[in-house]
Amino acid sequence: MKLNWAERAINFISPEWGLKRQQAMAVSEHLRSYDAASRGRRTESWKSTGSSANTEIRVAAATLRNRSRELTRNNPFAKKALQSISNNTIGIGIRAKITSNSKSKRVHKAWTEWSDSVQCDHEARKNFGGIQKMVMRAVIESGDCLILKRIDTQAKVPLKLMVMEIDYLDMNKTDSQVDANGEYNFLGIRFNKKGNRIGYWLFDEHPGETRTFTSLTSKLVSASSVIHVFEQLRPGQQLGVPFGVSAFLRARDMDEYNDAQVMRQKIAACYSVFITTDINASSTTQRAEMERVEPGVIQQLGVGENVQFGQPPTVENFAEFHRTISQGIGAGYGTTYENVTGDYSNVNFSSGKMGHIEHHRNVEDWQWNMIIPQLLQPIFIWFTESVELKGIATGGVTAGWTPPRREMIDQAKEVKGILGALRAGLISPQDAILEQGYDPEEVLGEIVEWNKQIDAAGVILDSDPRQGKANSSGGAGRPPDKGGKIGSGVDEGK
Repeated sequence: MKLNWAERAINFISPEWGLKRQQAMAVSEHLRSYDAASRGRRTESWKSTGSSANTEIRVAAATLRNRSRELTRNNPFAKKALQSISNNTIGIGIRAKITSNSKSKRVHKAWTEWSDSVQCDHEARKNFGGIQKMVMRAVIESGDCLILKRIDTQAKVPLKLMVMEIDYLDMNKTDSQVDANGEYNFLGIRFNKKGNRIGYWLFDEHPGETRTFTSLTSKLVSASSVIHVFEQLRPGQQLGVPFGVSAFLRARDMDEYNDAQVMRQKIAACYSVFITTDINASSTTQRAEMERVEPGVIQQLGVGENVQFGQPPTVENFAEFHRTISQGIGAGYGTTYENVTGDYSNVNFSSGKMGHIEHHRNVEDWQWNMIIPQLLQPIFIWFTESVELKGIATGGVTAGWTPPRREMIDQAKEVKGILGALRAGLISPQDAILEQGYDPEEVLGEIVEWNKQIDAAGVILDSDPRQGKANSSGGAGRPPDKGGKIGSGVDEGK
């Protein structure tokens, strides 16, 4: 590195200072090798900070939540994105599969009665699938959702689930230092000296509720009675952010653009017909004034009068612009353009399949990395603890989870592909059944029971693989002849 006279002087006066300066200049030169790290006209308006995830969320959380909810209320694409993600991730509910052992039958029966009814809901309005859907919608729209454990000892299963918006969390509970036990409050959450959550500061009522029955003060609730669900995007992140935050401005611009185009067309409709008169021409013809244009009207003009039609403003490239912005909105929410808009005009089987696969990867991520570990497994632990209060032993009982089925785009092609994978040994029948959202053991039990019934009824179905190659007609089965063999249904003895 060539030094100028000032740098040589600095090295002469203080070699240590000169070395540090040269090191800093070397780092600066290295940064300039990355265009994105350069400083100049192209990047002067690029705002970037080194803030932690929690610092950024603490400042922006309330604004992001409110704007996300406003978009869901008034923007059809934001609403459709929320519906699409929640429907694909939860559907009618992710089902539990309780492990088989000597104790699981009573637990399974209690779980089925509890989860399939409104007994699980503190408000007695939703079954367990409905609670899952409510939680997922809240996470998409607000970034977080809280579930509070309630115990009703009079109920058959004492556990009740109370779903609450993240607004109940008193984020102002943040300490500047730890207490004598090494505990501290941060963003409304209380941590111990190991950094584990031990409590949540919760309001008795929603801060945005218009009615006020109690004073707006928060109380510390044990973390063992609270479930906090959110998508963690950065290490150390303690609160979530709404889905689609990177598309909020696009969605807002889309609303304003659509409104502007509608107004433009309204203005265009106001432009009609203009009659100009040559002031140098004279006419003695009397005629009625033409005030509006109607179908079939023939209007005589006077001498020197001419008709001119206004040139209304046109809407150019609206469809292309609309599609581009909608694609950005879909990408911001983690779904596809087609899911957001319902426009499948440019989709064939291959492109639809590719988009479906990519979207399903996001769905699986939300299911297995967020909903199941953060929501379903903790709730099942609460459930087993509550039924033990009623004398039902749950030692060693665990639950697996089966997400909702993935709808096929082309059933004939996809089923053929699944059969080919099964015969080639690439997947097991259990895997194939799980992909369709069913429990393999339940399906096997249903098949066994169904085979017993059709055998007892003396019916043979073409779809029954036990009967060899299916009938090419593909029709319903027919009963065997008197000799027990498959016959034509006609008495051959006659």
